[in-house]
Amino acid sequence: MGEKMINYVIIVASDPNLDGYHRELKQLLFMTNTLLQNVPPVPIQLENDEESNNWCTKVSIPNYSAIQDSYVVFHILVTTRRGKLELFKRYSEFVKFRQSLLTEAPFKAKAIPKLPPKIMAKIPSKSQLEKRRRGLETFLNFVLLDSDLMGSSIKEFVGAKSER
Repeated sequence: MGEKMINYVIIVASDPNLDGYHRELKQLLFMTNTLLQNVPPVPIQLENDEESNNWCTKVSIPNYSAIQDSYVVFHILVTTRRGKLELFKRYSEFVKFRQSLLTEAPFKAKAIPKLPPKIMAKIPSKSQLEKRRRGLETFLNFVLLDSDLMGSSIKEFVGAKSER
């Protein structure tokens, strides 16, 4: 991806003597369009800017545990400027957390991603749980790395004491 892209502006006059150039121009435009279609998009990387005042620098959900085939707990690792937090949360806690964020910060409602859907199976498959784990991890990355959302809902979710 280290190549430079050069943009050209081509002006074509409607002169009958330029028919040969029109064919070449069409071929050039076709080749350019074909090349651009094969350029992969730049991936989005969610990380906190070192110079921002956000307390959280990294979030991951490396795994989950099924508790007696009754419910699932997600293992969350949060890296902060002061150290690391290890959390264990059920899906229902994420639902309450998201709802409290929407109430606390309605101006950010469109930026707060939806949670992965509830799994209706009594015993979810590993692929369903893995999909949910990835969705919850994405949700937490958007929310915890957003410096505009540092309210009491986040403090409550991560177990920090709220200054009231």
